[in-house]
Amino acid sequence: MQRLPILLLLLAAATTSARDFSGYMMQHTEELRLAATAAPVAVTEDATYYVLTDAGFELRIRGVNGWHCFVERAFFVRASDNDAYDPRIRAPHCINQEGAATRMQEVFMRARLAIDGLDREAVDAAVNAAYHSGELRPPTGLAMTYMMSPEQWLGEDAGHWHPHLMFWVPYLENDDVGGNRPLGVLPFIGGESGSRSSVLIVAVPPLASDPGD
Repeated sequence: MQRLPILLLLLAAATTSARDFSGYMMQHTEELRLAATAAPVAVTEDATYYVLTDAGFELRIRGVNGWHCFVERAFFVRASDNDAYDPRIRAPHCINQEGAATRMQEVFMRARLAIDGLDREAVDAAVNAAYHSGELRPPTGLAMTYMMSPEQWLGEDAGHWHPHLMFWVPYLENDDVGGNRPLGVLPFIGGESGSRSSVLIVAVPPLASDPGD
């Protein structure tokens, strides 16, 4: 199936008024440090790391263990959500290979398109087109991420929340895991329940003082 070039989508889509993205940026040494707080040291010490620039996420350290660490910002907010992009959001991830090949690619695309000036409706449309063309794909194997940083801040509702693991399971319903309350301590489906972005979220104990323990 022929891919729809992102450039054409950018030209055709509505753009936002000029937005100052300086509040989303971090000093890169600090960004790398924060990304490394997402997971145990056995995951983070030889991982690949990315930082956010005015061109989107860029590779900063190439690792060797198959894990990919970065600090997600508020660009995951979809047009259907009530919250505007909040520059205070910091969500450190360390994500496995299948997650990096799938979910991380959507995260990076959303960031790049938002920084390029697209509004949220246009970003959603571009992401949907990328899935339709095959440029993006849902996971077909185990796709998971560590989000265990005590420094994470996930918005007004979630705040620092619990350390947790996330497993992307497309089209899983919240009822499939017991219908538990979102942002509770029991497993629940985040994202949009029953959609391609369904994600099983499992709260876990905090990292030990020695993350390798």
